[in-house]
Amino acid sequence: MIGILSMSKRLILAALGAALLVFSVPFVGHADDTGLASIHTWRKIGKKTCFVDHYHDGNGTAATRDKAEASAIRNWVEFTALEYGSDWSSFGNAASKTMTCRQSMSEWICDLAAIPCRGR
Repeated sequence: MIGILSMSKRLILAALGAALLVFSVPFVGHADDTGLASIHTWRKIGKKTCFVDHYHDGNGTAATRDKAEASAIRNWVEFTALEYGSDWSSFGNAASKTMTCRQSMSEWICDLAAIPCRGR
């Protein structure tokens, strides 16, 4: 019959169509990248890629300043990882870091801001 392909020809066409679809869709993310980072403008800083001017905040409280700082960093890392993925959430890679801490009664309160960066 005209217009009817054999099963093997249909399978070949389906495989070719799938391959075209896979290779025509741009690769958006990395291994652990949510894809949301693409809404921001990026710049290279040395070997890192960072947002141009988008900061994330973190805050923490604890009985000692060291623990409050660690809590603020952990808060920053967790929120950044949730929003952009772990590729962007290394505080060691972050740019333009600022942290202020103050003692209030029996606890320390620390607030930080930093621009997320990834290591490539």
